[in-house]
Amino acid sequence: MVEIFQKVRILKKVKLNCKFSITKLLLKRLVENRNEVCHGNW
Repeated sequence: MVEIFQKVRILKKVKLNCKFSITKLLLKRLVENRNEVCHGNW
């Protein structure tokens, strides 16, 4: 019973990490796009 609980906790952590890295990637892309737009306007 305890082992299953620990596995679930680890899985949840991994899921959170995946979500976090995906949002980080999206934010990075947004920033890069914004920079391109700024450079394009100048």
